[in-house]
Amino acid sequence: MFLEKINDLFDIAHQNALELIKIEEDRLFLNKQREKGRPGSMLGVDRKLSRIEKRKFTREEEINTRREKYLNTPSTSTGIIHYSDFDECDIHVKLNEEKNIQNIRDGIIDDFESVMEFENEEKIPNSEVDTVVIPKRARKEILTPRLAAVLDKCKISERDTVHLLTAFLDAVSLDSADYITNRTSIRKARDDYRRTYYEKVRKNYLSIEKDVVTIHWDTKLLSNIIGQKVDRLAVIATSHAVDKLLGVPEIPAGTGLEICSAIYEVIDSW
Repeated sequence: MFLEKINDLFDIAHQNALELIKIEEDRLFLNKQREKGRPGSMLGVDRKLSRIEKRKFTREEEINTRREKYLNTPSTSTGIIHYSDFDECDIHVKLNEEKNIQNIRDGIIDDFESVMEFENEEKIPNSEVDTVVIPKRARKEILTPRLAAVLDKCKISERDTVHLLTAFLDAVSLDSADYITNRTSIRKARDDYRRTYYEKVRKNYLSIEKDVVTIHWDTKLLSNIIGQKVDRLAVIATSHAVDKLLGVPEIPAGTGLEICSAIYEVIDSW
């Protein structure tokens, strides 16, 4: 009798669980668990998540393959491309390919996805002209620390920043080709400014004399960048001199061990 009951469900569900559960699939799952031998059980692999990860891996492989193809394509040594043997459609395709290859090699764009964002391609000259000169790399910086802070405050993405800066340069009659306005460079510049500002705030806080510091924390469910609900832990240090938000790290679960580890890492980083 003992062996027969080993696989039976130790039922700790609410006595009105079937009435409280709104999702039909969950109700059927509970009924299956309560049957003799528990034919319903949790699987070891999340099939839905596995499909998502497989699609992501396949997409990354395709991007890497195309990027390798671009990098391995031989480039011109003189900077002058001759297209007298091609029609106008082939000229446009080959010009874009040559410019993208050169941009990747020069470091203007670091990943293949950024290739798609070069919208300001120069027009193909008339058919009687058979040479095209590759444009020079932009050198002038337009993003300043204050502008980077404003973009973060207004929650403007890198893609929208490219459009805004290009439109601004056109409005003040400046050549956008002379200024660095590609998305990859803007993202790196904004990251550098954030890192610099963080170090400045950190040094200013550590320079303040504090006899006693009290650490407070609390968890809250917030949406991440892809819309999923995640646990965030706000960690605040208070003293007679100043109060400071030390960080809001994401934690895998709201258990005491995870909270303790996250608080320790935040304090250790400061």
